[in-house]
Amino acid sequence: MSGGAPLPIADAPRSWGGSWCTDGDIVYSPSLNSGLWRVPADAGTPVQLTKPDGSAAKGYAHAYPQCLPGTTDILFSLWGQRFFGAVLTPGTGTWREISTNQTGGGAPAITVYAGSGHLLTGDTSTGITAIEWTPSATAPVNPKTVVLDNVYHVIGNERVWLNVSETGTLVMRRALRSGAGSCGSIVKAGLLSFPASRTRSTKRPFRLTDAASSAAASSRSGSKTSRPARAPGSSPTC
Repeated sequence: MSGGAPLPIADAPRSWGGSWCTDGDIVYSPSLNSGLWRVPADAGTPVQLTKPDGSAAKGYAHAYPQCLPGTTDILFSLWGQRFFGAVLTPGTGTWREISTNQTGGGAPAITVYAGSGHLLTGDTSTGITAIEWTPSATAPVNPKTVVLDNVYHVIGNERVWLNVSETGTLVMRRALRSGAGSCGSIVKAGLLSFPASRTRSTKRPFRLTDAASSAAASSRSGSKTSRPARAPGSSPTC
């Protein structure tokens, strides 16, 4: 990858997520009620893939798309009378529901796929929940096991601040500590794994290796996180 001047690709007045697919296209949501669109990464004419209409079937928003590896399918979050993760097959224009209705405190949850074979979602607070899942799965699942705490979350855009690589490395932003006046800190959480010897009924069957263990332990014990220095009496910037 080389540097250079930014290249305008498409208008997105208030984007609700995007994903760069292996075929060179970018799938994105340019605004809350616009649906999903596809555009070549080197610019071109955007093509609309989905169109929410407020109905029970299509909802009012299709947000946070993610191109799924090994397939042309696209994972996204559908919001409407119900809130769930769905997988779109662009070739047919149809999608299937892949997670059960998920809200917490009236807020919708966001689904994210990890290459380790798990579906992650925020619990609409500062926790991450997970369950085993693959892109070929057809039955809806319910990722309700909390696997990571103290993740930064902004009320209004609904998504916790994290991302996962295709190899399973999770990067997150820690949540604000109450009264700390800090914007949190970036933490590389390590690899995702699921011990085969445990069942889904186990309290915490899903675990994070490497740095994640210390990050989760720090959040539970109340240990201080690193904070950017700022002048006395000044406001924090995010």
